[in-house]
Amino acid sequence: MELTTLIKHPERFDKETLYDLRSLLALHPYYQPARLLLLKNLYLLHDASFDEELRRAAIYLTDRSKLFQLVEAGHYQLAPAAKEKAAVSEKRQEQPAADRTAALIDNFLDSIPKDEDEQSVARRKPTPADAAVDYVGLWTIGDNDLVEHRAGSWDWMDWGILEDKAAIENAWYYYALDC
Repeated sequence: MELTTLIKHPERFDKETLYDLRSLLALHPYYQPARLLLLKNLYLLHDASFDEELRRAAIYLTDRSKLFQLVEAGHYQLAPAAKEKAAVSEKRQEQPAADRTAALIDNFLDSIPKDEDEQSVARRKPTPADAAVDYVGLWTIGDNDLVEHRAGSWDWMDWGILEDKAAIENAWYYYALDC
């Protein structure tokens, strides 16, 4: 049994090659090509021990993408219709073999639907005043025309003696108004 002939001609897998591959793996358990060929042989023969051997191979093999290609890749291959193949080959002949990144990005951006509101209304950039308006909206003014204290889990004035608490809160408020 030659492994190269089995690789080139998978139709030659049979019970005899299965026995030969198992005996080879008994001698050399880390020989990855033989393990892949054994799996392929089990898969093609619909052998009952395929699942168990697949689990074992997942441990021994360093590149599990080869396992996926061996077992599941046939289910994920796309076969375009003959017309689509002809159209694709014509496009390839028309376009140079240069980098297609810019064309792919342009096609993607063109496929995104555009909102009518965004096209008709010119957007302005946010300014610091926008943030100040949001900040000022959090505060309320008391009857004495001073900012009322907002209680929470912590204060800006949670250190020290708290003598200037009202003055500091009002300073922050009017500083935000000045923005």
